[in-house]
Amino acid sequence: MRRSRLLLTVLGFLLPVVGGCAVSDLTQVKTMDQGSPAPDLVLQSLDGPQVSLSQYKGSVVLINFWATWCPPCKEEIPTLEAAYRAHKDRGFVILGVDVGEPGSVVRNFVKEMGISYVVLLDEQERMLVRYGGVGLPMSVLVDRDGIIRERHIGVISEAELQKYLDKHLPDRQAGTP
Repeated sequence: MRRSRLLLTVLGFLLPVVGGCAVSDLTQVKTMDQGSPAPDLVLQSLDGPQVSLSQYKGSVVLINFWATWCPPCKEEIPTLEAAYRAHKDRGFVILGVDVGEPGSVVRNFVKEMGISYVVLLDEQERMLVRYGGVGLPMSVLVDRDGIIRERHIGVISEAELQKYLDKHLPDRQAGTP
């Protein structure tokens, strides 16, 4: 137990150096394995109503944890926005989960960045911890059946995101679900 806490603390300090931003509470982080069911994420949306991951069953969902103060998070937003606009008609959803900030700060940032996908508020960082987050940005790709298929820590490039989408968002025209 002591060794794992030390490792998580070290990761929390190293992650910003290799392309991410550290989070504040690493003591309760659990690893979410690929192939396991995604925990239901239930958070307040920036627009008001609560949103849950379960309401998107049947869609491929990218849960992207980020914060306005995190430069790598800001760097990847145009890539996420472009992918969302290109694939939303094929059942692709992005849930952008802002970590640790009030809605007033996030609202201005979302407008400035032109984000059109759903933005949720994780002010207490509970969902980040529940999803095993050790830094920001972090993305988790959940398939149509609610299973975690990919987990990406750090900035996700356009090529990496496209690889994930090619693998998990088959073309509906080709007769695949």
